[in-house]
Order: sequence, then structure tokens, then C-alpha cells
Amino acid sequence: MNLIIADDHPVIRRGIKELLFLEFPFAFIEEVRDAETLLQKLAGQHFDLAIVDIIMQGKSGIEALKDIRVLYPHLPVLIMSIYTQAEYEIQALEAGASGYLSKDIIHEKLTEAVHKLMLGKKYMTTSITNELLNKLYYETEEPAQKKLSKRECEVFNLLAKGRSVSTIAGLLSLKISTISTFRLRIFEKMNLKSNASLIILAAQQKMSGI
Repeated sequence: MNLIIADDHPVIRRGIKELLFLEFPFAFIEEVRDAETLLQKLAGQHFDLAIVDIIMQGKSGIEALKDIRVLYPHLPVLIMSIYTQAEYEIQALEAGASGYLSKDIIHEKLTEAVHKLMLGKKYMTTSITNELLNKLYYETEEPAQKKLSKRECEVFNLLAKGRSVSTIAGLLSLKISTISTFRLRIFEKMNLKSNASLIILAAQQKMSGI
């Protein structure tokens, strides 16, 4: 199991590494201090998971995440931050994060988050999830599955897993413009405003297995 931690504070990197070794004693864990070095390391070696701080010197963790999603679309990325406000988690989810963890609970929740991400699931803290649901989730008595066509469900599931429109087009052998149209229809039918709200709805209704 190969993990990489990107944070510009060495004390925080060391603490996270120690927590991970308690749960994963045989893991290989790399440390980097900035996004540029993170991307260099990812280019030269296989990693199973990246744990990335949202704010670092130089390129931010969100900017690095966007690059990672283009270059390594299947790599799970856990964004960590000192911020607990919902808007930061929304920003991370929209950029393609697999999970978001605030640093004030990292000692309690880090290994739980890592286990979930390694299983291909999403991770959000309960308090932030509730806030997001209050803002983004709409009330409906009709199951979401009945709102979408079969092809729209396929696109929905891939969007919920953080795939880009261009990636989905390649996977389904369709034009990018066609996938964009499907995405627009999904948003209209399900009253969604962003990819983050789509991800949350998918997790809530267990449509995409995340």
C-alpha cells in the first residue's frame, strides 16, 4: 500500500504519518511539502491514495487536485483542511476529491476516511454532510432512478464518481457535446446546481455505489 501526504507543515505530515502507521504498519508513505513535488512524485511512482492539504505554498491543494483528475483520474484523493465550512467541501468535491476531512478531527477520523477511500467510496464528515444536505438536497417523493433514462443513469453514476465530461465521453464512446447534454438534462430533472450536489444525492440514494 503506497500513500503520499502533501502538506507544507512538517509537524502535521509527521503526525499524519504516525497515525497511518498505527493502522497500516507495512505501508510505504511518502511526504512532500508542495503541489509541484506531489505531481512529480505521482509521475514517477504508483500510489494508492493521496492525502492533500487544501492550502500549501505555491499551487493550492485544489489546483493540484484538478491536475490529478486529468492525469490520474482513478487515484483517490483525500483533501484535508483547517476549514469546516461547507463551501470548502463543496469546492473540493467539485474539483474531484474523493473525500474531505477537517484537521480538527483528523486524529479521530483519518483511518476511517482512508479505509473508505481505499474501498472506492466517498468520505464526508457527518456534520459537514448534514450542512451540505440542508443546502443542496431537495425534497421528493419520487425515487431519483425513475427520473432518469438508462443512459442518463450511466452518466449520473460516472459524474458521481468524479469523472469529467471528456472522460465519460471516452468511456461511453460518445461525443463530449452529447455527454454535456446528458449532464444538463440530469441537472434539470433532479434540480441540481453543481457536481457537488450530484455527488451528495448519489451517496444519499446509493445510486452510484459510493
